[in-house]
Amino acid sequence: MPWRSSSISPAMQSMASRLEYQNRLLAAQESVLENRQDFMRTADGWSQSIQNMLGRMGELAIMANDSTRSSGELSALQEEFSSLQSGIQSITSGPYALGTFNGTFLFQA
Repeated sequence: MPWRSSSISPAMQSMASRLEYQNRLLAAQESVLENRQDFMRTADGWSQSIQNMLGRMGELAIMANDSTRSSGELSALQEEFSSLQSGIQSITSGPYALGTFNGTFLFQA
């Protein structure tokens, strides 16, 4: 026979209510933690992209210091370097920055 509220003592009802409330709190806290983990994963992904671009920019700078490069090669290196700079700026700067999470800019002050 299923339990009826009239057959449960007030103490049991109170305990059940407290446990239900605690369960809802834990579920809300779990949701917040999951959201924060997603935020961190997103920020980490964008940071990794920026790190990769900076690494390539370092390689290009070293290559540009080679005095045996032709002006055409130097121009191509500079073009790629500028493209990477623009890529970083598109992630980190301006009202349409790509580095966001739920509308929050990750890299702007």
